[in-house]
Amino acid sequence: TNNVVFFYNRVNGQAAAARLSPDGSLSVLQKFPDQATGNGAFDPGWDLITPGPYNYLFFYRRDSGAATACLMGDNGIIVQCGNFGFEKYWTDIGIDRQTGVMRIYSSTDGVLNTAKLNPDGSITNLSSGTNYIKASRLVVPIGNRMWISYDSKTKEGATFTIDESTGATTRLQGVADMGLTWSIIVSNQSSIGFYSAASQTSLIASTALDGSIIKLRTYAAPPTLTSIASALNGPYLNYSSSTGELSVTQIAQDGTATNLQEYAPTK
Repeated sequence: TNNVVFFYNRVNGQAAAARLSPDGSLSVLQKFPDQATGNGAFDPGWDLITPGPYNYLFFYRRDSGAATACLMGDNGIIVQCGNFGFEKYWTDIGIDRQTGVMRIYSSTDGVLNTAKLNPDGSITNLSSGTNYIKASRLVVPIGNRMWISYDSKTKEGATFTIDESTGATTRLQGVADMGLTWSIIVSNQSSIGFYSAASQTSLIASTALDGSIIKLRTYAAPPTLTSIASALNGPYLNYSSSTGELSVTQIAQDGTATNLQEYAPTK
């Protein structure tokens, strides 16, 4: 929520923090490592880094099950890290940046846990069980306390809510076939972005109060995007690891996409 963007290389542990301005420009706040400031590098090997509420970032690695919730300061310095021991098989961790509810899923065995990230950085376990769907499944918070679940094999999707006290889910709407095979689904919690690398297509959608997905606009997209992140109610950051290119896109209420900035890799 403080519009600080965190960049991380899991191979060498190098990272950077930058301020995202309304015009899409990025101003570097910190580099890791940086001899001038005394910043060290991060440990390599973190598989998932998920933004949460209260300016928290949640780190998880599959090889050891290590997890940590760290507070991102306005100056780009990470402080107040709390460490946790998780299971080693989680493939997806989604966090609702409005409520702190966490949806923790393993596509290899169908196990599904629900927890809550609290303002002090602690985690409260709400529920656990087997989802019995062993699939490549994306589970993403989409705003107004709603979530979307999508199976890339069957193309089946559904929206649902999660009770913040018990972790119980309430199904809202189901979609038997969501059309293309979407490789990335991301939301700034006021709009939803769907990306298909195979079809080179992006879809912008919104959500009705009953959980219905409203398709707004479709765009041609490059086939090389590997990561799409979003600021809460702000722009989307589209990154290609193969080209090193980064673009910042603003989405209007009607789904109109405006390219704010483009960045090429530095030599």
